[in-house]
Amino acid sequence: MAFQISETKISGTIDGISFYESQFGWLVRQKGGPTRKQFKTTPAFARSRENSSEFAACPPLAAKIRRLIMEVTGQRDRNLYHRLMKLMCALVKEDTSSVRGLRQAMAGIQTVAGRQLVKAFEIPGGFSLERILCKAGHIEQCLVPKPEKEAVHEGLLHKKARSAERRLPCFTDRVAH
Repeated sequence: MAFQISETKISGTIDGISFYESQFGWLVRQKGGPTRKQFKTTPAFARSRENSSEFAACPPLAAKIRRLIMEVTGQRDRNLYHRLMKLMCALVKEDTSSVRGLRQAMAGIQTVAGRQLVKAFEIPGGFSLERILCKAGHIEQCLVPKPEKEAVHEGLLHKKARSAERRLPCFTDRVAH
């Protein structure tokens, strides 16, 4: 990265060279990377297209699960979405039934390793992500015993999870490509 050292600072792009201000000062860089057409058509980017396709399915699912958790628990956690994104990406890698590029988190959640990842996911207040998803009908049989604190919220958990059921795509609703 090159720095601008002159008295006059420039912001913008001239002939493919970008001038801008960042937290590190005034910088200059040349535009790099493939064009959109190259990315979509060149065989060298086939693996990148697969990764992009799998990653693109994670944000909407993480957002829906975050809303479900917030609805059921009544809690707001600033880092919850980012933690869910990390979990969704890990669950995509656990999907062994789909071909690379078409793997999905909801299929990965049905595996033993995926279920362990969900079980290990902590929600403040003693709630279990696995129990919330199970109550909402998005994963099959719950494998974890009910925590004491969650037992107190059982009526609320069941009622709110069932009301949010229609908004979260279920494993059985997945369309084969």
